[in-house]
Amino acid sequence: RMEECETAPFISFLSSLPHDERSILLSDPPSCLFLFRLLSPSTQSFILTLIWESTQSISFSSRRDSDTCSIALLRELDIVNEDENGKIVLNPSFRRGYLSGAVQGSHRSSQFSPHSDTGKDKKNKEKDVVKKSNERWECVLRFLALPSDSTMTNVSSTTRDVLNHAGFTSGHGNEMDITSKGFQFLLLSPVRQIWSYVIELLRMELGAKRKVKDLLDVLLRMTLCVDGEPERRSFKMDNSWNERQVNFVNHLRELGLIFIRKRKDGFFYLTPLLANLCLAHQNDSMVHKSGSLMVETNFRVYAYTSSSLQLAILSSFTSMTYRFHDMSVGILTRDSVRKALQVGITADQIISFLKTNSHPESANSALPIPITVSDQIRLWEDERKRLLYQDATLYSGFESEKEYEDVLSFAEREDILLLADSSRKNVVVTSEGHEKVKAWWKRRNEAT
Repeated sequence: RMEECETAPFISFLSSLPHDERSILLSDPPSCLFLFRLLSPSTQSFILTLIWESTQSISFSSRRDSDTCSIALLRELDIVNEDENGKIVLNPSFRRGYLSGAVQGSHRSSQFSPHSDTGKDKKNKEKDVVKKSNERWECVLRFLALPSDSTMTNVSSTTRDVLNHAGFTSGHGNEMDITSKGFQFLLLSPVRQIWSYVIELLRMELGAKRKVKDLLDVLLRMTLCVDGEPERRSFKMDNSWNERQVNFVNHLRELGLIFIRKRKDGFFYLTPLLANLCLAHQNDSMVHKSGSLMVETNFRVYAYTSSSLQLAILSSFTSMTYRFHDMSVGILTRDSVRKALQVGITADQIISFLKTNSHPESANSALPIPITVSDQIRLWEDERKRLLYQDATLYSGFESEKEYEDVLSFAEREDILLLADSSRKNVVVTSEGHEKVKAWWKRRNEAT
């Protein structure tokens, strides 16, 4: 099954699309090229084997064990199928789409024309692109962490709708508040945050019975323009975009995925945030911004920042003790961590957040978080797993010893017994077994 294989978020989303939309995407060169890049190296190798094998098929029985996950994933996506002879055959449309994209190259496949910057543009673009993109995305995160009238003015109604539809917030207007799922979102790495938001936006469109092919076409074509070069290049806007695509591009601008200085300019810049969409989730560690957190072996967390967003997230699982203008101190305690665990945040998410946002002095060391601290956080989480909860039905108040013994014997025979207490004459059975006991009790009474 595909869920047993580790996959990038977009691939999981693609498998959930209606068959007709997925088929169109799998025949489109930009989509095929982008999807291929998100696959694991072993899956990429498997596809290339199918492309270049003269028979264009591989025996299902001759596959290697290491190919099991690749085959399950590709079959779920309709990239490969099994023919009547038990051969694994590559989808012809995907084969043509990938080869066309590979021959043309990323930039030509994207169909975006480069824009020549003027002298003034060249001077200011690097500073503006990085700064503005980070500021715009931080506005979204700040609104999620600290919903208020002041933060609400910095995000559009579309952003608020997406966050609410995703379950990251609850309520409306002044009554809006972050949910436990929203806190978990804040603790994700930048790669997963961006992907999660974009996918939730697309799911909201699907929920409104609107097709997402046009939106994905714009997004995937943009990602093909990302080449990893530090130089920020600009591209001309596509005049053939329909109204939904134009609105989508403007929303990408609001999120900081692209930078448009003025809408009338007719061109846009790609931002570092958009580059996150080109990474499979296995590469989360590659995206490490300059953090501000230092964790010591005494469980103190030093935050060298004045960001209200960072401090709000940090206070969700630490006990804040000091706050100065540009530095705050919190302590990881059993109670503070358990408070976070109770709202659905996991130990791994806390540890991942501390690592992702670690100060450069800590990030460059072998262990940005002392192992004693990370182990203790996991132990506090394990404390909550000592009890297993299960729905059950309790029988008590039997009129005679024989009634108690009969019910106990029946529960044992049917393998539905969870607990029996002979001194108190109590019998506990599974919730499913309750119906069996009721039917048996009725037959027993009718027989007597």
